Amino acid sequence: MSSLVLKIIACAAMLCDHIGYQMMMYGIGGVETASVLRIIGRISFPLFAFLIVQGFKKTHNILLYILRVLGAAIISEIPYNLCFYRVWRYDSGKNIMFTLALSLIALVFVDMCVKGRKEVRFFCVFPIIAACYFAAKFGLSYGYMGVLLIILIYFFDAGDFKGKLCIFPILLLFALRNVITAATGRNAVSEWDLTQIYSVFSFIPILAYNGKPGTQKKSGAGKKVQQYFFYLFYPLHLILLYLIFSNFGKLAALF
Repeated sequence: MSSLVLKIIACAAMLCDHIGYQMMMYGIGGVETASVLRIIGRISFPLFAFLIVQGFKKTHNILLYILRVLGAAIISEIPYNLCFYRVWRYDSGKNIMFTLALSLIALVFVDMCVKGRKEVRFFCVFPIIAACYFAAKFGLSYGYMGVLLIILIYFFDAGDFKGKLCIFPILLLFALRNVITAATGRNAVSEWDLTQIYSVFSFIPILAYNGKPGTQKKSGAGKKVQQYFFYLFYPLHLILLYLIFSNFGKLAALF
């Protein structure tokens, strides 16, 4: 399974998740259907986390890669706020692209330490701590746990079967994070905490990953369109969902 296929699966799962969220928020459709869509969506972030690490390891221009992700984050902020909070500005939460961009920046410094001299490898903990702090402070999507997931995946070789197997315990801990937090805090485990467990199924497509980029367009323009489509898909689908669900009554009346 190529990275292109993984991207398509991740985007499709994310779309299902966000449709389910909008259904619940606006009270449209059955709760059961919305819940199933949100369960499907649990695999999206682990797949994006995996893909961002593979992109980091294979890119020829890390600065341009970071700028692309950061640019997508900035463009997506208003659509994200409208879609999930129904306001133009929301300072307590930031979209997932900021999480990916911050993780990429952290990986640059982690990679420098890990590949440096033996005595400096320990210093990789400092960019990890800093990235986790900023993720929590600024309310980035998935918070410090999302950053940690990405950084931990970095330490294993996805091109090696054993490396992929080592990713499974990381995904399992990520899937159980809410349950563990609730249990250790002596709080009741909510239905949403249990729903998060389904994210562990992201391991199935990751295990099938073959390390190849997938079918690519031959023309330069075609490659650019294919490349930037996945960056633009995020803000475009958010604003489209907002327009559809916030005007659902008016749209339904047309039919």
